[in-house]
Parts: sequence; structure tokens; C-alpha cells
Amino acid sequence: MQKRLLFGVLLSVIFLVAGCVIQPLSPPEGTTLPVRGAAGLGDTLFPNAGNGGYDVQHYDLDLTVNVDDNIITSTATLTAVATSTLAAFNLDFHALEIDALSVNGVETPYQRQEDELIIDPAEPLPAESLFTVSVRYHGKPKPIGTSGWLNYFGRVAVTNGSLGAATWYPVNNHASDRATYSYRIKVPSAYMALVNGQLLGQESDASGWTTYRWATDTPMASANGALLIGHYVLQSSATDPAGTLVSIYREQSTTEGSLRRLEHMPDMLSLLNEVVGPYPFPSYSVVIHTRSAPYANFQQELSILSLAVLTDYGEEAVMNGLSFQYFGNSVGLAQRQDLWLIQGLGGYLGWLWIEKSRGPEALQTMVKRIASYDLDFPPAAPATAHDLDNDSIYFRAPMAIHA
Repeated sequence: MQKRLLFGVLLSVIFLVAGCVIQPLSPPEGTTLPVRGAAGLGDTLFPNAGNGGYDVQHYDLDLTVNVDDNIITSTATLTAVATSTLAAFNLDFHALEIDALSVNGVETPYQRQEDELIIDPAEPLPAESLFTVSVRYHGKPKPIGTSGWLNYFGRVAVTNGSLGAATWYPVNNHASDRATYSYRIKVPSAYMALVNGQLLGQESDASGWTTYRWATDTPMASANGALLIGHYVLQSSATDPAGTLVSIYREQSTTEGSLRRLEHMPDMLSLLNEVVGPYPFPSYSVVIHTRSAPYANFQQELSILSLAVLTDYGEEAVMNGLSFQYFGNSVGLAQRQDLWLIQGLGGYLGWLWIEKSRGPEALQTMVKRIASYDLDFPPAAPATAHDLDNDSIYFRAPMAIHA
């Protein structure tokens, strides 16, 4: 009888437990469970570029460059805000060797998977908290394809483009995450180091090295960054009537006569102010180099022009450098696939200068010439990253704006 009673009680307990629903433990009210930041932000052409879970506010780059051996030693310190409670997060970083890594001053474990640097802080980083990441590293930088760090004939030329920033510092490499920058770049004193923004000062030491201090105070997408190290001289630097510091640098082997194509920059800025609005940055630098190919690159607050491009394209290239400050640098891209919008608007502003300086007939002659080109590729539909170099994007996009 006693056994039957115990058996009945046991069955009752079993059925009671079976009817219960066990609820998972919830985080305290007002908090969220830690997550791992996404390894990529879903760009159509570069799906692994950028990372989720945080927003970088500032990059501080302390860089020493042995130009002849192409070796750098550097410390990069990032200040960021967590947009989620982070158990781990990624940075984009290519090839260079890491010597030490810390989060909020605490040495922190990390992993590397190709160009992903995966960081595992000891404690989760709360959402909306400010945190710092410091990475000390060294090595010989290598480009990603043709993007990023290039060292040739005794000069360093880096235009970040879609992926190249990761070749010389750890970065959240996506256009949606703009940040300010400060730089200390130490090079042999025979060289000058140029980057985006304003030169704050330079100091030389007794051992034959010079440190250049620069600042980019307007938030910049990593793709719009650049670094040039070479035998440059400052040709001129002056503040224009609108308050913009305009500086012109040239390689020592160029002549002052090669700069005559730049004489009308004040008039170009006046036209842009009339058509688009005030120049969007506190400074603008032009760098003239001796590269034989017709090369031009228009980064934030910094245009890089070869003597060949000045010879072949003249004032149109100079005007494009200014117009892309508005479209491409101030107004950027959400997706790299939309490059044609920047090329269309920025390129067309260059055409307006042709019309203003040489007359409507000159513009119509150029438009007819471009219309005769074999440009079948649709500029708004690049299917691969390689398609971004298609001439249709550079010629048909301004034609669409003109139409």
C-alpha cells in the first residue's frame, strides 16, 4: 500500500514537471546579449569589406617607413563606439605581422583568417560604449591586386581605393564608416610624406629622419585615403578668400613651368561654388609627379596628377580633381556598384569648365567624340569588381548627366 502511494506521488511529480515550460534566462532589463560583429557589411562587389558591431570615430597612425627596404613599423590606435554589445569583432588587415594588440589597454587575444583580424576582448564591450583598439605591427606591405601600398623607383604611392587601406593599417574598410585621422609619419629626411588633410608640422632628428604630423579633421571613408612618400617640395601654400588652405607639391625633378595648368584653380573653385556650393573641406592639396603614364587620382582633400595627365588632359584633369571633392569625397557611396553616380556627376562638372573656358562648341565636339567610342557596357551594372575599371563608367556616366 505504501509502495502504491509513493508510486502515485512520483507519477504526479513527473506529469507536473512534464507540463512545465522551462523559460530561457533573459538578460536584465535594458541589456542585450553579446554578439560577434559581422565579418563584412554586404557590399555587392566586396561582400567581406567592412565589419559590423561598431563605428570607428578616429584613427591615430604612428608610422615609420624605411623606403629603400620597403619595411614599416607602426602602431595604429582606433577609437570606436560599439553599436551592439560585442563578444568579438573584426578588423580588415592584410599581410603585416602583429607584435601586440590591446583593447582598452588590456592585452587581447586575436585570430587571423586571411584578411580578417578577429579580436576577442576579455569582457564584452557594452552597446554604445566607447572603446580603443591598439595594434602594433611591422613588415613589408603588399598590395591587394593593384590596390593599396605600392613602392616603386624609390617612392611610396598608396591610394586606398576599395580595399587598399588594409594594406597599411587595421581598418573598418567600408564607405559607411567615416572617421577622422591623425598621423605621425617618420621617413628618411631626403623624403617628404604627404597624406590627406593639413600638415601640422615636421621635426627632424640628428639621425637623419623627419617626422611629419598630419590631421584629417573631416570624417573620411577609408577608400578616400592616400599616402605619398617621395622627393617632393612644397611649391606654394596659401589660404584663398573662402578660407580654404590650398597647397601645391611637386616632385623635385619637375619644373615650375609644369604647374601652369593649375593657374585657373581659383576660377574653377568659383564655378563650383556657383553650381554646387561652397568647397566642402578646410584644405586642398595637389601633388604633381613625374610618372610617364596619364595617371590621376582624386582622394579627399588631395589630388594626385602625373605630368602626362596634365599634358594630355590639361585643365579638365585639374577641374576633375576639384569636382570629385564634392562627389566622391564629400558625398560618398553606399555601395561600390554605384561608382557611376560619382563618375557621372564629378566628370560632368569637369565638362562644365570646358564649356565655360573654351565655349559651348568645344564641349559639343568632345561629346560627339565620346559618342563615337565603343562603349556597350552599361555603367550602372558592374557585375564584378573588375568591371569598375570599364571605360563606360568614366565616359557614359557623364554623358547620362549631360543628357
